[in-house]
Amino acid sequence: MFKRILECLHLFKFKQFFKIKKKLGQGGFGKVYLVSRKADQKLLAVKRVEKSKVSVLVESTAGILPLELYCLKNLRHDNIVQTHGYLETKFHWNIFMEYLPNTMDLFDFVEEKKRLCESLARDIFIQIHDAVTYCLSLGIDHRDIKDENILIDTTTNKIKLIDFGSASLYDRSTPYTIGRGTEVFLPPEFFYKGYFYPIEGTTWALGCLVYKMVMGYYPFGSSEEVVDCKPRIVKVSPMCRSFLRLCLVRDPLERIEYKYLLKHPWFSLDRTHL
Repeated sequence: MFKRILECLHLFKFKQFFKIKKKLGQGGFGKVYLVSRKADQKLLAVKRVEKSKVSVLVESTAGILPLELYCLKNLRHDNIVQTHGYLETKFHWNIFMEYLPNTMDLFDFVEEKKRLCESLARDIFIQIHDAVTYCLSLGIDHRDIKDENILIDTTTNKIKLIDFGSASLYDRSTPYTIGRGTEVFLPPEFFYKGYFYPIEGTTWALGCLVYKMVMGYYPFGSSEEVVDCKPRIVKVSPMCRSFLRLCLVRDPLERIEYKYLLKHPWFSLDRTHL
């Protein structure tokens, strides 16, 4: 009861400055709301994360922050959602981000269209690759690249990478022994070796994402199917099939290297190619 009273007091503090308009979504780490800032009526998205669910805190010039907030404060890229500050209350971190109207997540976008033509899938992939490469250059690994964590503007097809709740500060030579993110986007070596390296894991996840865009469904439905690694690739161009087969390789040593992804011939095809 006392905890509930304290939280009500801190929620009152929040509502002094912001008006909650509606709930936008919910994930494993928190809820996202559309709010209006009372000082200037600016619309923002706010992710309210329970402190009890924050497993990693890092020291910054602004003090001790959740890793997700630390990442967002340090990332400035056109294809990554931008933060607009934060508010700490007794039991929550409130992370304010730009509100993106006319957007839907890539999962819903693909579901609506059944599958994407290859030219659009390539355009989206290039934007995602640019954002991910930028993150990696700063030592930040998103670790949950999937269609649900990508917003697409339905009027411009511009994308934004969102939700850094599973992110890590990484060293490319140090393997991960804990699988964060979504199981069917984790590389097979995690399940049969117990570890995987960041860059090879990123290549795998991006391959799964392209597969979902051009096929309309995920390449794998379980960790067993990931390990078996026999994705059915049909109704795509030979170059797209080649690209997917190079990304979705069971042995990470045989998988296409991340630095060569955009050099694959699939990205040299005419922009109108389907």
